[in-house]
Amino acid sequence: MLQARRLSPIKQRVRIRFVWHEANRKRDPDNVAFAKKFILDALQRIGKLKNDNAQFIAGFEDWFTYGEGQGVFVEVIPVEC
Repeated sequence: MLQARRLSPIKQRVRIRFVWHEANRKRDPDNVAFAKKFILDALQRIGKLKNDNAQFIAGFEDWFTYGEGQGVFVEVIPVEC
């Protein structure tokens, strides 16, 4: 969670890119990406994201890499509305 502390509060509409790093291909991508719900809830809880509704979230991207260990990289991309 250290990296999230460095994130400035999100005050505009954004698109969020999730890069999921998996050790192997055993888990289905939709089961891995389901965790985005918990990540967005955590960003709200720590005050970095006001809400995860359509007013603040324009969309998501999910990318998957394999063989590089496990984890997720979250990129917040501002969009113009």
